[in-house]
Amino acid sequence: MRFTEELVGAGDLDVPAPTRAPTDREVDTAAKLVDSLHAPFASERFQDSYRDRVRQLVTAKARGEQPALPEPEASQARTFGWLWVA
Repeated sequence: MRFTEELVGAGDLDVPAPTRAPTDREVDTAAKLVDSLHAPFASERFQDSYRDRVRQLVTAKARGEQPALPEPEASQARTFGWLWVA
């Protein structure tokens, strides 16, 4: 999911050129998939709450405040080997 200010045009993407053309079956399947999922999308309906919270924290620290950080709930914290994920 990207937010309005993060959208980029297709020409700005660094994507390698295809090595072969898609088969007719692949094109038909892709068209059916796109048709079944097609719906209007309004990115402005979504808010980047993570970015807003980071900005609030940076602003508080710039004012010299020491913002309190919430502890993750036990049900949200998971461990994958050495990596802890909230």
